This record gives sequence, C-alpha cells and structure tokens, in this order.
Amino acid sequence: EKAKVYLHAKSAHESAWQDVRGALEDSGYDVLPQGLKPIGDNLRDIEMAREERLRILKEEANAACALVVDGTVEHDVQMLVSDRTALRVSGKNIPCALIDQIGSAHALARQLGSETVNAVNKNWPSSFQTWLQSTLSRG
Repeated sequence: EKAKVYLHAKSAHESAWQDVRGALEDSGYDVLPQGLKPIGDNLRDIEMAREERLRILKEEANAACALVVDGTVEHDVQMLVSDRTALRVSGKNIPCALIDQIGSAHALARQLGSETVNAVNKNWPSSFQTWLQSTLSRG
C-alpha cells in the first residue's frame, strides 16, 4: 500500500499546494484530500473544516500530515501542532511536517517538535522521504 500523506494549506496558497502535491505524487505518495476547499471566516466554518481534516487524518492518512506554507505565519504552525496533538490524544501518532515554500527558518515549528522541509531546494521530496522514513522507523 502506498503511503498516504494529508496535505493542508490555506486556500490563498493553493498554487503552492498544487506544486507540493504534484511533487509528492511524483515521489510515489498518495496525497489527501483531492483538492483544497475554501473555508469561511466564522468560527463554525473553521471548526467544521478542522473536524473534517482530523477525520481524514484519523481514517485515511497513514504516513504523515504536512502543511504547505508560502509565508511565515505562526498561526499555521500552531494549527499543525494542535492537529498533531489531537491525533495523539485519539491514539494515532502521525508525523507532521511544515513544507516551506520560501525557505525561512521556522524556529517555532522546531520548538514545537515539527520538522520543516525547505521546498525551495529542488531536491526537497527526497529530504521529505528521508525524514518520513527515519521518523516512522523510530515509531
């Protein structure tokens, strides 16, 4: 069975998300979901989108959760860590990574225990694969 990676991004970063999705698929991964859905600005829409994201992560993704960022936004990093924590509480320990389109340091992601993959480097899918294999082998 192919490794299934859940790939998330803000709808404003859809172009970057498509690029990352294509690179992951070319590297042999199945990528979920099939497309980004716009999320409303109200709290109810945001929470419903998070519940759907967590459902897919729990039921379908088997390898990793990744967030595409096309700019440094602390809220995005905190969301990734919050999702990872919710998954662990539910009994599913899935590695999470930030796939960074601009090559920034993301000290916050490192502090919170999430890997940052620099996607500015053309060889980033190999770095992602090495990180994921190493993480999964550690359990």
